[in-house]
Amino acid sequence: MYSLEFTRLIRTEVHSLLKRREFLIVMTINLVWMIVPFLMDCMKYYQTEITYIPPANELWVGFHNHMGEAYYLFLLPLLPALVYADTHYLNLKTGMYKNIYSRCRKSTYILAKGVVILVSGFIIVFLPLLLNQLLCFLIAPLHSTRNSLGGWPAYTSYPTYTLLFESLFLRKPYLYNFLYMAMASVLGSMSALLSYAVSFLNGQSRLIVVATPMIIYVVWNFTAAFLLGDEYSLYAYLFGGGVADLMPSYFFFCMALCLMVCLAIIFMKGVFKKDELHN
Repeated sequence: MYSLEFTRLIRTEVHSLLKRREFLIVMTINLVWMIVPFLMDCMKYYQTEITYIPPANELWVGFHNHMGEAYYLFLLPLLPALVYADTHYLNLKTGMYKNIYSRCRKSTYILAKGVVILVSGFIIVFLPLLLNQLLCFLIAPLHSTRNSLGGWPAYTSYPTYTLLFESLFLRKPYLYNFLYMAMASVLGSMSALLSYAVSFLNGQSRLIVVATPMIIYVVWNFTAAFLLGDEYSLYAYLFGGGVADLMPSYFFFCMALCLMVCLAIIFMKGVFKKDELHN
């Protein structure tokens, strides 16, 4: 019975997500943001000898690109939170939650919405990044001699000493990019989930609910980079091009910590909290 109700609520939430104007707006912004650097590369390498064009994996926006840098620094923690994470706050604000809680278990609804918010935060980041990589295949070769012609050893496709997953880059460069897409998408998921968790705290405005992940992310990145070093800035872990002295365990620890904090807030302030409908 519980699993059937949970599945039904998941379907309902997904349907609401796909119909939501914010989802369409954010997806459009992300897609445009990933198409523009592709068009710029088209103009940059127009009529360029193929041997001087970097391979498609290095042309990807998440490898080393100014628009990718701006996206990872400011938009990544904000856009996933705009998609669907504020809907619980809106339900509380309008009183809609009373109607919802009277038709299903409160805990089931909260968890189902959380799952959809978590997945939506991942997809809204992953699909545009994947699209950019697919577009790069249209204008760049799978492998290139560009770096060799530029003075790097013939067996080295890219200076790899700063890469976080060097062996994966050398053996499977496109799987390497796929991993970085997933890492950025996980951060997007955590941003959306954090926004959802904040909506359970009393006295918050919609602006605070949506903006909290970006504020924490930006402040932490600049503060950590300035006081502790680049290896403590989450922003540095999102680029396939590599930053020296990074610690992969640090990134995954931060994601796990964020997940546990969000779940603690959601369960204590949402699932287990008594209200006028569930005493």
